[in-house]
Parts: sequence; structure tokens; C-alpha cells
Amino acid sequence: MIIRKIKRIFLCIAVMICALLMMSNTMSVDLFRDGKGQVIFSINQERLPDGIENVDDFTAWFDAYAYKLNIESGDVDFIQRKGVEQTQNGYSVTVQLRRIDKIKGLGEITYGATSKVLGYEENTTSIQNFAGGVIREKLKRMYPNLPNGAEISSKNFQFKKGENAIALKPVDVKSGQNLSYDDFYNRYAQGNRKMVMFKLPDLQFFDSISIRFAGKVECVSSQGMETVGEDTVKMTPFAIRSSTGESVSCIFGYVVYAESVHPLVVGAIVVLGG
Repeated sequence: MIIRKIKRIFLCIAVMICALLMMSNTMSVDLFRDGKGQVIFSINQERLPDGIENVDDFTAWFDAYAYKLNIESGDVDFIQRKGVEQTQNGYSVTVQLRRIDKIKGLGEITYGATSKVLGYEENTTSIQNFAGGVIREKLKRMYPNLPNGAEISSKNFQFKKGENAIALKPVDVKSGQNLSYDDFYNRYAQGNRKMVMFKLPDLQFFDSISIRFAGKVECVSSQGMETVGEDTVKMTPFAIRSSTGESVSCIFGYVVYAESVHPLVVGAIVVLGG
């Protein structure tokens, strides 16, 4: 009897896990050199607006949103759709990014050498605030409201001191130990590592975002960031409260990595050395 009950419990857990996986929306990103990238979105039908019934509906909806984001970003090709497939539970979209840090309307993404990123006071202030459990940002988020793309709304999210208590401390990946802000700054401010900082509010579509970087990850912020292997970070949104009192699913944090040597440079070295 006990064994049967245990089997039933495990079966129920397995069914629940499968159901959650089928409902989840994920984003997988390959971030190349110079901030370019390729993204694969997997979006469940149940999480889409009403009126999207097939691939054509979804493609029109996605293209309208991408167009608005491109216009907000200042050009027409920062986000380029390369393919759409219908899956068992929804749709999969492949997109190319011209520069990850130039895309506007989703919040704010900063990309560059650590010496450059940490050379701006607004970035170092954010990192210090994060480490102290303070998220103090004002960010614009654009939304695709209708399947036909006829209406795109935007909203400004503001997060102020004293309303959040989630400390995002720098973590050395190799040792697993937290770094003080001073140790982090002294290690990377004059270095040639690459850094990406994310400020993404209200991620209503995505349960996780996995990014594979063009090199070995050395340091991540301590909340919602999980290293997978040497070059990949899985980011999971966490809830914080905005200045209006609403709970918002967000990703705030950063990743530092040592960019690998370009294959052309390796080839040149081999040829010259040969």
C-alpha cells in the first residue's frame, strides 16, 4: 500500500513538472563578439494574447512588436526575425540582434569592456545600490497589446530607495564567494574583460533566459543568476515592488566574462607560427 501511494505521489509530481514545462516560456541567447547575437524564443500558446490562432497570426503579431522596438531603438534592423516554427504547445522564433545594448523598449542593457562600463558613474552607482539591496531605476517597457500590432503601449517603471531589499552582490564564479564592491571594482575597472548589465522590468512572457557568452564567465550578480558550464548563465526573473506598489517580475544584474580569442586571430597565429 505504502509503495503504491509513493508511486502515485511521484506520478503526480512528474505530471505537474511536465505541465509546468509545457506552459513555460524561455529565451535562449547566443551572444557573439561585439554585442551581436542570435535569440530563440519559445512561447506557449496559453501565454499569448487572444486572437493568435496560427503561425501567420503569430508572425504578424511578433513582426509588429519587433518593428516598434526597432523604431524605438533608432533603426530598422536591431531585431531581425529569421524564422518562425509552430511547436506542440506554441511557437518558436529565431531572431538576430545587431547590438544587444542598442535595443530600447525592454528596459536597459549595457554592454562593453569592463573598463568602459565601470567608467560611467551611473553604472557604478547602480552596482553599489544593487549590492546594498537598493534598486533605484526608471525604465521604459513597451508592450504588444493586440495580435494585429495596431496598438503598442509603453509604461515607465520606477523603483526607489527603501522599497526593495534584494541585495545583488558580485559573486566570483570560481570560488563561489561574494566580493565587496571595492574588490569587484578594483579587479575589473582597468581590465579587458567584457561585461553585460541587465535592467529588464516586467518580463511577463519569460520564465527564464539562458545566455551563452563568447568566453568564460568569471563573475555574476548574486540574485537570479545561475552558471551552466563555463560560458552560459541562466537568468530567472524575481519579483520586486515598484514605486506604485505593484509586484513586478524583473531581471536586474550583471555578468563579467573573459572573451575568447577570435578564431581568425588563432588561425593567423598558427599560420605565422607554422
